[in-house]
Amino acid sequence: MTENKEVAKAQPQKTPLQAGGKIAGIVPQTLDDAWRLTDAFMHAGMVPSSYEGKNPDETRAKLMMGIMQGMELGIPPLTAIKNIAIINNRPTLWGDLTVALVQESGTLAKIEVEWDAPPKGDLSDWDDDFGVTIRLHRKEQDEPYVGRFTVGDARRAKLWLNPRRDPWMKYPKRMMHWRAMGFAIRDGFADCLAGMQIREEVEDQPAQESDRKASMVFLEDDPTAALPAPETPEEAPEAEVEEITPEATEPAPCAPEKGAEGITSQPPKETPQEHAQRMAQRARRKLTECETSKDIDAAYRMYCEGACELLRGAGLNDEADRLERAYSDASAELAAA
Repeated sequence: MTENKEVAKAQPQKTPLQAGGKIAGIVPQTLDDAWRLTDAFMHAGMVPSSYEGKNPDETRAKLMMGIMQGMELGIPPLTAIKNIAIINNRPTLWGDLTVALVQESGTLAKIEVEWDAPPKGDLSDWDDDFGVTIRLHRKEQDEPYVGRFTVGDARRAKLWLNPRRDPWMKYPKRMMHWRAMGFAIRDGFADCLAGMQIREEVEDQPAQESDRKASMVFLEDDPTAALPAPETPEEAPEAEVEEITPEATEPAPCAPEKGAEGITSQPPKETPQEHAQRMAQRARRKLTECETSKDIDAAYRMYCEGACELLRGAGLNDEADRLERAYSDASAELAAA
C-alpha cells in the first residue's frame, strides 16, 4: 500500500516591514557607489538642466561632482542634486539651501527683515533707493551681519525690468530679498557654505571667457627677445605735385565760413543724452523690422542692450525702461503670431 506524500513547495521568505526607525538618506561609501547613483538619476529622467552635458559621460561626471560637493557639505545625494546647480562650470547653492545650512549649523540667533516704505506706481516708477535690509545675528557676537539690496542695485546690474530675467519681472521683491539675504549669509556664515556662492548671484553674471593667452615673457633670459617685432608702417606712395594756379587759391563756393577770429565754424557735438536717444530710436526701428523671434533676439543683442546702457548712463532710466518694454511687447506679438 502506497502513501501519497505531498511535496511541500519552497516559499520565498519575505522581509517583514518595519516602522518607527530613524529616516536617513542613502549615502555612497565609494566612488563606484556614487557613479552608480548617476546612472539612477539618468534612467529616472531626473537630471536637472544645469547637469546636462554634451554626451552621457559628461552628464555623469557633472552629477558625480554634484554628489561629491553635497557630501562635503553633509547633504545626501538626492538633496544635493536638487539644490546644487552647475552655473558657469561652478557648483553653486540654491537660496533655500543656504538658509537651511545656516539654520542647521545652530549658529544663527535671529533674522530681521526690514523693507523701506512701499513704493507707488508701476515697477518703472519705483525709486532707486527703495530696498530691503536683512540683519542676521550670530550667536556669541554682538553686531549683526547686514545685507541690503535696492532697486538702484538691480538697475545697475541690468536686472530691473529685464525681459530676459523672468523672475525679476514677476517677483521683483522676492528676488531683492534673496539678494540681500545672500550678502548677509556670505559675510557672516561663509563657514556654513564652505565658501560656495549662491546660484542666483552667479547666474546673473555671464561667463566671460578670455581668448588671450597668459604671457610667459618673464621666464625668458632676455625678455625683449620674446616680444614681437614692432610692425613697420608701409610707406605711402609719393603724392603727385599739382601746379598751383591763382584760380585754385580761391575758396570754393560751398566752403564753410570763418568766424571773426578766423576759426572755421563746426556743427555742435551731440550731448550724451542726445546720442543715447538717437541710438534708442534706431533700436526701436530695428525692432519693427523683425519678422521672427530669432530676428528680434538678435536685434535686442545688437541694438537694444547697448542703447539701454547708454540711456541709463545718461540718466534717462525711464526711456531705457520703455525700450525694454518695447522689446518685450514686440517679442510677445511675434510669439503669438
